[in-house]
Formats: sequence, structure tokens, C-alpha cells
Amino acid sequence: MAAIRHLNQAPVIEAILGFQVDASKAWDAEVVREGLASFFPDFPHIQEQRHFESQISLVPGKDPESSTKVHPIGAFILRREDGSAAVQVRRDGFAFSQLRPYPDWDVFIEAAMEQWKVFSEWLGIGAPFNVFIRFINRVSYPCEGFKLKEYFENPPKSPPGTSWAFRFFREHYVYSPEDGRFTVNSVFSPVGEVSPQKPFDFLLDLTISPSQSLAESGDSVESLFPGMRRLKNEAFFSKFTEMGLEPYH
Repeated sequence: MAAIRHLNQAPVIEAILGFQVDASKAWDAEVVREGLASFFPDFPHIQEQRHFESQISLVPGKDPESSTKVHPIGAFILRREDGSAAVQVRRDGFAFSQLRPYPDWDVFIEAAMEQWKVFSEWLGIGAPFNVFIRFINRVSYPCEGFKLKEYFENPPKSPPGTSWAFRFFREHYVYSPEDGRFTVNSVFSPVGEVSPQKPFDFLLDLTISPSQSLAESGDSVESLFPGMRRLKNEAFFSKFTEMGLEPYH
């Protein structure tokens, strides 16, 4: 793994800190909806989320019959006026999402924990069951003379004995670091089909989560952050060559 480093222009398009909880006892969608403006005044744009179930019955000799069941509101997404951040309030959890421009780890974590505290104290929620971080990175490179192996470590390869060019690929790995405390989920793919007529854009989507619930491990949320940050950085920097990192220094 590469050493932990820092980029002045990190290509993070979204950073998420999420919590798994049980807010069902305090969850009354209408009451929660009324309180959002008071408890999250910096997030004025509110979107409701519901689950839908659709069913189609097919009987020989009859026209198809369809039915739809709409479930009660299970979550709300709240966005800042400038679109730089959002929070998701759910019956079973909470998430803070930092969009571009991404500041740095400390600013992101402080903002996320501040909003989590508002949510947990408002609904009287105790310690979360679990927590995760997710960093979605988008990098872009010029198409002229582009070669995957010059920008990425261990890039995907065409089948041996062929001259096939990639149109699309998707790499998905789940890693278990040495001490077994965390799981690293890594998804790497181009954005759309690879085309020589436009810059090559790629997504590296990293999710770090504890292998055990907080109750099982005895860890606090704060005690997990150093390890999660280290693994996020190791997973990110291990993917790129120096040429791949050069535009983001």
C-alpha cells in the first residue's frame, strides 16, 4: 500500500459519513417533517422519500391488472442553499454528505458530527449501531495518447492474444485489512463508455466500514475515525501512478 499522502486539489465529488440507528420509536413522519426547518435551518430544501411497491397480475383471457402500494415517508433529504452539502434523515439512520468543493477531512468530520448530534439529540437516539464513510472520487485525463497503465496501478487488461480496446469496465473489490477491524469496498469504473473524442473520466468509489457493530467491538464513533481515514487514503493512493496524481497536486 502507498503511504498516506495529501492532495491540494482532491478529486472528491462527494464524501459521506453515515450512521445506522433505530429511530422507529420516535419516527412520526409528519412530526419530523414539521421539525426539520427548526433543527436544520441551514438545509432549507427538503425532499421526501417513500418506498413504492408495484404488482401486475396476468390472468389468461383477461387484461393485466396493476396495483401500487405507497408506503409512508421513510426519509427526508435536506440540501443547503448553495448545494455544497446535504443531510439524510431516516427511520433507520442518518447521513451527512459533503459535495464539492471538498474542504479536508477535519472540516468534513466536524460538520458531519455537528449535524449528527442535532439529529440524535432531537429524536433521543443513543449510540449508533454502526458507522461508515464513503468517498466518491472523479478524475479526468486527456484522451490523446491515453493509456490506462500510465495513470493507474494494476489497471484492467484486455484478454491475452487480442487487440481489443475497452468500451467499458467495472472493477469491484472488497478488502479485509490485516487486523480485521474494517472492510474496504472499492469500485472503479469509467464514466460512460470510453471514447477518444472526449476526456477520459473515471470514478473511484470507496466505502470504509467496521467489521463489527459498535456494541460488539466496544468502539466509539470517534475512536474509529483515524483507522477509517488511514484506510481510505491507502485505498485511494494505491490506485494511481504518479502521472495519475499529477493534476491534483
